[in-house]
Amino acid sequence: MRRTPARRGKAFRAAAATILVAGLPIVVVVGSATPAAAAAAPAPGRVAYVGEHHEELAYAVDGTQNPLFPTESGPTTVDFDASGSPSGGLTWVSTRDERRGEIYHLPADAAPDAPATRLTSANTAVDRHPVLSPDGTKVAFDSNRGGPTQIWVVNVDGTGLRQITQVPAPTPTSPNPADTWPTWSPDGTRLAFTSTRTNPNGEIHTTTVTPAPVTAPRITVSGSTGGAIQPAWDPVADHNRIAFTRTSTTTPTRTTLLSIPPNGAGGPSQLVPGWDGSQPGWNAEGTGLAFVSRRLNPDGGVYVKTVDDIGGGSPEPDLVYDENRNPESRPTWYYTPEAPPLVVFTHVAVDEQGEVRDVQASDGSGDRDLSYRPGKLEGAPAYSPDGRKVAFSRRTGTYAEIVTVNADATTAIPTVLTRPNQRNAEKDTDPVYSPDGTKLAFVRSNRIVVINATTGAELFRVPPPPPTTPQNGFLDGEPSWSADGQRIVFARYVVPPVAPPPIGLRALAANPLDGLDTDVWSVRASDGGDQVPLTAVDDTVTETQFDRTPRLSPDGTTLLFNRNGRLRLWSLLSNLPTGTQRDLPVLGPANDPFSGLQYPAWAPDSKSVAFSVIHGPSHTRDIGVVTVPLTGDPVFRWLTTTVGNENQPVWQPAADLEVLVSPLPAEIQVGSTTTLTVTVTNLGQASARKVRAALTLPPGLVSQSISTTTPGAVCTQTTLSCELAGPLPAEGTLIYNVVALGQQTGTYLPTASVTGSILDLGPANNQANTTVTVTFPPVDLRDVEVTMSATPAESFKGGDPVVATYNVRNTGRIRATGVTLNTALPTTVLKRGTVVGCTLTGASCEVGPLEPGQIASVSVALSPDARFAGPVSGTVSPRFARGIDDNPDNNRATSAVRVLQPELSISPTVGKPGSVARVVGRDFPAGVTLNLNWATGINVPSRPVVVRPDGTVEAQALVFHRDQLGNRLLAGTGLRFGEVEAPGFLVVPPSFSPPGFVARG
Repeated sequence: MRRTPARRGKAFRAAAATILVAGLPIVVVVGSATPAAAAAAPAPGRVAYVGEHHEELAYAVDGTQNPLFPTESGPTTVDFDASGSPSGGLTWVSTRDERRGEIYHLPADAAPDAPATRLTSANTAVDRHPVLSPDGTKVAFDSNRGGPTQIWVVNVDGTGLRQITQVPAPTPTSPNPADTWPTWSPDGTRLAFTSTRTNPNGEIHTTTVTPAPVTAPRITVSGSTGGAIQPAWDPVADHNRIAFTRTSTTTPTRTTLLSIPPNGAGGPSQLVPGWDGSQPGWNAEGTGLAFVSRRLNPDGGVYVKTVDDIGGGSPEPDLVYDENRNPESRPTWYYTPEAPPLVVFTHVAVDEQGEVRDVQASDGSGDRDLSYRPGKLEGAPAYSPDGRKVAFSRRTGTYAEIVTVNADATTAIPTVLTRPNQRNAEKDTDPVYSPDGTKLAFVRSNRIVVINATTGAELFRVPPPPPTTPQNGFLDGEPSWSADGQRIVFARYVVPPVAPPPIGLRALAANPLDGLDTDVWSVRASDGGDQVPLTAVDDTVTETQFDRTPRLSPDGTTLLFNRNGRLRLWSLLSNLPTGTQRDLPVLGPANDPFSGLQYPAWAPDSKSVAFSVIHGPSHTRDIGVVTVPLTGDPVFRWLTTTVGNENQPVWQPAADLEVLVSPLPAEIQVGSTTTLTVTVTNLGQASARKVRAALTLPPGLVSQSISTTTPGAVCTQTTLSCELAGPLPAEGTLIYNVVALGQQTGTYLPTASVTGSILDLGPANNQANTTVTVTFPPVDLRDVEVTMSATPAESFKGGDPVVATYNVRNTGRIRATGVTLNTALPTTVLKRGTVVGCTLTGASCEVGPLEPGQIASVSVALSPDARFAGPVSGTVSPRFARGIDDNPDNNRATSAVRVLQPELSISPTVGKPGSVARVVGRDFPAGVTLNLNWATGINVPSRPVVVRPDGTVEAQALVFHRDQLGNRLLAGTGLRFGEVEAPGFLVVPPSFSPPGFVARG
């Protein structure tokens, strides 16, 4: 396919009328982008349909819009989200090469037929909101190619792609941080953008481009009831302002246009007072502001206002283009040489071919293209039972096949399910899945075929109806399965005996059943047998009955079909109609009368019906929804109101499984139980299938039993899980109980989870936990503890004994029938002495029995006869009439013992009578008096020697004149230690004679 931008030729420039808007010469161009939305709750389910519209870039001349890129041939490409630069050129998003859309650039001076340059290539990424730099050399845009949506920049030749912003990690106040909608500063060095990093509704932040940003300061503060989005930096630096959209989450919602200095100083000011406005875009001079307003049309139109350098200007904006029921968005200014500027915007235009799209079922928002459609005609979408796939008919030329795509709009190329015979021009249409998803029924050239949905193998074809006359012809179409999968209903035309077969004549019709006297039939879903005409009995001579598109309600209670443009309801009993038919009253707006209702589709909860309605003077088709109340009047609302025709809606089957777990009681004692109740509730509209809930118990809790009262649930003790054999309907519950025993004290978090095969719209509530506290029993607590001390903690060899004292106490609530104390004492080093409190046998003794609160003391004396430093301990082993000690951590006690050995040294070791020796001691008890005496020779009274605080001592020892010669010892005595002797001291004669002569004399 090739598109030629219409505005680049001389002929276009000559024909394009100049529109004077508030003194500004402009020509208008159109394009569309989705406005930034505030954070919302999980989506409610969607409705798929066949649409005949697309987005395109356009411009308006004298109130008439024209496509910027006229289609020459081939399928329609979606072009939207355009941005121009004051220096010329245009950048936008297009699906011309990739269905998700890529960014393209067109320079201002390009030749009329020159192709646009593709700047991005990331099939799995969503690239949006491109904006040209002031000099036209770079494009900034937002993309989720790196994970979260952030700001990127690329050169206009496609090189130099780099990420600019980095959103912070999610927080409870900002669970989905994203940076979007960039805009350039006048000098091209900075960007402003919308971010949800500080406010889920959006705030304006700024950042540098080069060098890489460190921070992105916020310049707006919106509060909790609004946001600031869609910034547009005034290209004139002296104006010093950024326009943006202020949103409000209050009712009624409203958007306004404000401006703020780039540093945020002084706060915002009004740009278009009194007007609803959004998506601003400045002209090159900073004097014209294009924007979108819902002033005349709730879908939005494009306006321009003259704005001076202080925010004033023209009193009222001027209308550029506003087509009723046709949204316009993101206006921008497109500059080219020798031509006035154009205001370009995105426009939703009519398309000639059908495409499968979907919208939110709640309000019709979030319109998406689900299919990949190069030259195809698509129709009759149908969701798979799990809500994750959409099957539809895709026609190419003279044949049509059934294909599937992902329901989340992520499919690049559809998967082909059926292979029709192209030579015979077979057409496969109207697909519909069986409730269990194993089969697919569809229409092949006016015959209903049932195949295996996985392998594609044909299972059977619905045979001809019972003949009333030979050679009966028939046309079948529009099948639908019953909720239990036992029956198939469909529309059938039986050729009257006198009429020629219409098959060949109607081969080219959009639907061969159109305009024929059709009835609803029912057949057995296993083989197509047991064929029953359901509505033929209502045929009359005066009115031809067109009974079409039969749909069996998901709850199995009602048959819904279209009769002559009305919706009819018929109660069911065992899949067969019973009672009287009734029309479903559908009252639309008084000023917009309906002329026909078609293609009804049940909501998954059987409480609403979507349908296509023909209305208005142009007889366009849109999707409406009406409630089906048991009593009272139905309530109607529009689901789609865009330009073009919307047909064949189908409701997505989606569930929302919520799991909760609660204990009773929440606090138990060791040895007792709690009952954990797991409750699964289906908060969605569709019945959930293959529902399985499981409970995980942490160590300390042990399951005793599992039980359920939910019919059809099968529970397993080993996995603490329950599964439903059948579906869990909307608002239905699965409940089961697990009895858990508390084995150890602590606080525990049992966790419950749930899974199902159907699409779950709220996965955040698929897991839950609760708190169970396990404590000691107040009556049956069994606990004996031991504590000990060793005194003195420091002793001295030969001094006072060291006494190890053990206190054994029954701290429990029941009697200990026997308690054994095992001592760990260094008896091989320190001799054991007196034992008080029990008789030690080896290292242990029997202490018990002990009553609750009773204490038994055992003391063991140790003689400090050797140097020692180390621990001493004791362990208690209690016995009880039943059970064991509940708190074994306090059954052992430890203390430290240190035995020092005092020492004396003397110097010199040789001396004459009358000499004095220096005596030094260590490791003595601090503060005691040390008595020194010669073991041989004369001792004279001396002053007491007191040991210093550090255990050392210094003194003198005198050898008297004419005292005894020879070797002698110096002894030290005192309290708290035994006698200490210094090494020998030799007394020699006063001469230098050898010691042998002294002996001789």
